[in-house]
Amino acid sequence: MYSLSLSKKGFTLVEMLVYLAVLIILAGGALTLVFLLGERFAQLRADQLVTKSAQATLESMLYTVRTADTVNLAYATLETNPGTLALIQGTSTHRYALVDGRVVYTKNDVVQGPLTDDKVRVDELRFFAYDNANTQMVRVELALTAVFGTATTTKTFTSSATLRGSYD
Repeated sequence: MYSLSLSKKGFTLVEMLVYLAVLIILAGGALTLVFLLGERFAQLRADQLVTKSAQATLESMLYTVRTADTVNLAYATLETNPGTLALIQGTSTHRYALVDGRVVYTKNDVVQGPLTDDKVRVDELRFFAYDNANTQMVRVELALTAVFGTATTTKTFTSSATLRGSYD
């Protein structure tokens, strides 16, 4: 004789719906985490672009300032935005100016190239020259903005250096 036995194999509809709901909740949480991490990465990358560009630009400028003999006030535009810095070092003339949102370095009227990254915009460039009986000093204020994905970072940097040629 045959007996009719019902064995319970598989999942019931209610169990499947519960598992599916849990899976959807976990997937939603994982996607939210991925999006938040993506936004944070974009913000960190924008910060990094601004900081590296400012560091490279200021290092180049301040190296030239330190090795210069004097500030060429006839060709410098000081205390305004955008400013221009003109330095005399021996027989060479060095200039820093803002061109199309980037800091450009010129030596003896030949453009050497931009100092800031092409992904970074210079919002403000100001130079200040200080002079006393013995020395000259230059202060640089630089405001940069970088956009990476949905993140935007704007930072202002200030640095200064003494012209070594001014106190020899």
